[in-house]
Amino acid sequence: MKRAIRLLRSSRLLLTLLFAATATQAGAADFSIQAGAFADRRNADSLVTALQRAKHQAGYSCNGNGLYVVHTGRYDSRDSARREAQLLVAARLIEGYLVVPFAGVSAGESCGMRPRTSNAASLVNRSPVPEGGRKPLIRGINGTTAAAGRTRQVVSQQPQRVAEMSARAPENTTLHRVSPVQIAHGSGGETVQVMTQSPGIIEQREHGGRIVPAQAEPQTQLSTASQAGGGPLVAAWEQYRAGAVTAAAALFRQSIQQPELADEASFGLALCHRADKESSKAQALLEGLVKKHFRLRETVPALLGILLERQEMRKAADYLALLGGRERAVWQARIEQEVFIQEFRQLQAALEPTAALAFVNRHDAFLQQCRMADQFNRVAGYLAQREQRAEAAAIYRRLLACSDDEGMRLGMLYSLKPLVPADELLALAERQQHVAGVSATQRGKLVTFRLELLQERLTAEPEQAERHARAILALQPEHRGALAALGWWHFKGERYKEAYDCFSRLSRLPGRHSEHLEGMILSLVKLEQFDEALTVARLNSADRRIASLAEEVQLQLLWNRLAAQPPDSPEIEALVNAILQIRPDNENVRVVRAWWHYNRQEFEQAYREFSDLLARNPLGDGYAYGLVRTLAKLGRYDEAVAAAAANRQHDQRLTALETEIRREWAQRAYEQQRYREAELQFAKVVEADPDDEESKILLDSSRYRQTLLAKLVSPLAGLPGHSWGSVYHDLQGPAGTGGSFLLNQGIDWVRLPGDVVLRTYGEVWYRARSKEPRYHDLVGQAAGIELRKEMFRLGAEYAAEQYTRQDKHNSGAVLFLSWYRDWYRYLYDRSDDAGWFNPQSLSGSTYGRISQDLGGNTGTTATGSVSQGIDWLTLPGATLLSSFLEYRFSFRSGDNYYYNEHGPVVGTELQKAPFRAGIEYYWQHETERQRHNQRATVYLKWYYDWNLKPNK
Repeated sequence: MKRAIRLLRSSRLLLTLLFAATATQAGAADFSIQAGAFADRRNADSLVTALQRAKHQAGYSCNGNGLYVVHTGRYDSRDSARREAQLLVAARLIEGYLVVPFAGVSAGESCGMRPRTSNAASLVNRSPVPEGGRKPLIRGINGTTAAAGRTRQVVSQQPQRVAEMSARAPENTTLHRVSPVQIAHGSGGETVQVMTQSPGIIEQREHGGRIVPAQAEPQTQLSTASQAGGGPLVAAWEQYRAGAVTAAAALFRQSIQQPELADEASFGLALCHRADKESSKAQALLEGLVKKHFRLRETVPALLGILLERQEMRKAADYLALLGGRERAVWQARIEQEVFIQEFRQLQAALEPTAALAFVNRHDAFLQQCRMADQFNRVAGYLAQREQRAEAAAIYRRLLACSDDEGMRLGMLYSLKPLVPADELLALAERQQHVAGVSATQRGKLVTFRLELLQERLTAEPEQAERHARAILALQPEHRGALAALGWWHFKGERYKEAYDCFSRLSRLPGRHSEHLEGMILSLVKLEQFDEALTVARLNSADRRIASLAEEVQLQLLWNRLAAQPPDSPEIEALVNAILQIRPDNENVRVVRAWWHYNRQEFEQAYREFSDLLARNPLGDGYAYGLVRTLAKLGRYDEAVAAAAANRQHDQRLTALETEIRREWAQRAYEQQRYREAELQFAKVVEADPDDEESKILLDSSRYRQTLLAKLVSPLAGLPGHSWGSVYHDLQGPAGTGGSFLLNQGIDWVRLPGDVVLRTYGEVWYRARSKEPRYHDLVGQAAGIELRKEMFRLGAEYAAEQYTRQDKHNSGAVLFLSWYRDWYRYLYDRSDDAGWFNPQSLSGSTYGRISQDLGGNTGTTATGSVSQGIDWLTLPGATLLSSFLEYRFSFRSGDNYYYNEHGPVVGTELQKAPFRAGIEYYWQHETERQRHNQRATVYLKWYYDWNLKPNK
């Protein structure tokens, strides 16, 4: 290391010369330096430090051979060439040799070290490793590349280092001592060649998408020896330039015999073979001359031309390293193009979507540069045909973005038309209008393209008519189709003022059309400007369509006035007649007149109108329906039902109407006591509508009314009756197990004014229990008369009771007032947000009876209860779960020792009419016995009432 530093400080002049030599050789080439390999990490570290001080991006990593490889950045100018020269000189002075490393080296791969700088690893080519473990690519100073397995070159200016380096160098490594240096790469196992010649440059030009040499043949100069000696070689070149290829070839063969002229003569002979289409002979001669490094600037391009003609692309690529930077780039581009064309021909021979996509991916660089656009266009067209729409659209977009040809860009837009959404295509076309330098002609074509696209969308997407029409009008304000579409769009949206404005603009344009006038007139009608609408129509009445529309406007005016009238307005008839004067056969207005008679209850006139309409048009909408309803109003039910049955297949409403008419027919027959007729019609109603409970009841009543019993009781107002009872078990004491029962049957003789019913009745009752039965068990019966109004009953009865556990009978007349009322109030619409208190309903009842025993046995009696319950929920089977709170009392003035009591009750029960089963807790206070009982009782109760004579 110290030795290298001392040598670096003492060799400033040498450095200057080397800088100039290397920079001159490099020119303005494109450099990518990944070079400088060292066996000692300290040397690599020293070089990296020196480069970083010179503001180079640098780092090092370790390759698979244990060498530390220095990586630097990319330079693209003559100044950069000088910086590269600094790098090369510094590498040689520090270590004494420069190694072009294998690419793909990863940091710390075998040496256990990391790069010095963070960007060092990114400078390494990450190519995959082939079989055998060798790195696939070798990167050279001037960006040249050799395939895996080829030799790499070690160049040294210090002879004493060669032996040492050879001992350490990998296989297939050849050491050369040359200066200055330009590294190139051969093929196969060949030694890497060292070139000192200046690179030749071949001019190029574009033609039809392909790169071709500017000159068909290289400009050949005679060597000094041939010019001085004259002879066959000079004559050969003269013959060649004159086009006498055969004569020139003979002279060239003659000159080959002279050793000092052999190479030049071979070159001339090769050109003659090429002119005679004997490319194999020319190729052999040129390859020999290249190996001898004979005038490489001329022989290499000639050889490359032959290799391209013979499609030997891989071999041609091997010779590229022998050319200078610019010339090499020209031939590299031409080879790539020839490879592209060759692959394209192969693709055309067997088109297949997967192969086409792979072809595009391989030649992505061509697509980015818009090279070979015609071929990519054809590939995209094929992909589009095979439903590879997204892939085809991607190619067209890239061609559109990079092409400088206005015609091609417009073609790409048309190609994208079936592949991408219209909105995207419109945006692309609009952007193309604003491309810098676009011609006025192209801009006009792009506007036309956008108009075509918008017109297509206007037709295909009527729901977006406004948006598309406005976009068209922004491009062409007087576009007739867009104005018409916008006008009708406003009309359908009931924006009649905006619609009129559009149609009015159209009417002022040349070439008027009846459609636009029609739009104006209809818009005015909708705006209720009838006079102006008629004026426009009459001014253009020469147009048959507009003349017809004038009548329509007048009819519309009459119809509007007709619609504004009440259904039974006297003015309807005059308006109908005015319409019929214009359109005598207009059935719609006759239907209006028929319903007008119907609404005025002029059913005979309505019947004649509907009959005539139905006769003229049996399938007319609503004619049969109107006729059937009119017949029902006339009481001609049999005709109405027959007409409904005959026309129901044309009008579904008639099925329900027939049932309705039969129901009305049956009810009227029932009211008129034609019970047999009512039974027949109610039976058909129930057959058609099984859920009609009222008709079921009336059907049963119609049948009952025809029985002997019904005929006997028909003068009576009713035969009501009821039964109630209970069975219970006292869980805690004094009552034990018991039960009670009552049966009542009455006769409602007459209904007095004020809805008061005069009733007589008879009833029996029974009660018994297992504990303390002596003063409780009894059997009784009564007959009475009462007046009943709603919840109250006032009357007198004669009752007789027998206490079954003692020889005691009570009988006598009793005056009484009793009442019973229950209530039910729906509390909540049961839902999740009702809160914690969420019952189904609140229900309760009250019962009471006040009586006076005229015989003096019990005196005055008062008994009753008030109960309030909560219905919590309905269980399966329509069973209601409830709880309740109740207060009971019973008092009388005589024989009351075991009778008088009162107290609260709380309980819960299940209710399913007519039964109630549950458990209750009664705080019983016996006032005469001064005793308090707390009784828990389970029970089953029931209540059922009836009327042996139906109300209807």
